[in-house]
Amino acid sequence: NLDYSTKYYFQINTRNKQGDVTNSSIWNFTTGAVPKPDAVTNNAPSNKATGIKNGDELKWTFGANTNEYQLMLGTSSTPSDVAVSYTSTLASSYSLSGLKYSTKYYWQVIAKNATGETKGAIWSFTTADAPAQAPDAVTNTAPQNEATNIENGMFLSWTFGNNTSEY
Repeated sequence: NLDYSTKYYFQINTRNKQGDVTNSSIWNFTTGAVPKPDAVTNNAPSNKATGIKNGDELKWTFGANTNEYQLMLGTSSTPSDVAVSYTSTLASSYSLSGLKYSTKYYWQVIAKNATGETKGAIWSFTTADAPAQAPDAVTNTAPQNEATNIENGMFLSWTFGNNTSEY
């Protein structure tokens, strides 16, 4: 395996049966530049996953020739928010935080080296719904607690608290 962007020299020396040697000229060639990095492979969560929450992780595998990467994350189908700026510390996961409930997010990892960058596939996930909240207490009850001398036939009444769905 030859190094990229490197000049190599060679000479071919021949010998006959009598031991006479003929040396060729010294030739050279230069190998090509490092190719752009291979695309990153997204691993988790699966594309179009649902129920994702803060603390879950995005995971991927780098392709060959990657020296740096950048993680894009956002609610646009072409994510433009930089979650991780270009860095040569090649981490292969990202812990999600600051996500909104019931929201579709898109993410993409961009691999980079001295030759250029390669954008990975754009994947999406949808966050979990907001957790259910306990209902607030009932108010404005009639008759009032510990009331006395209530007439027969009086109706009971009250006001439901917030988040009440049935009683």
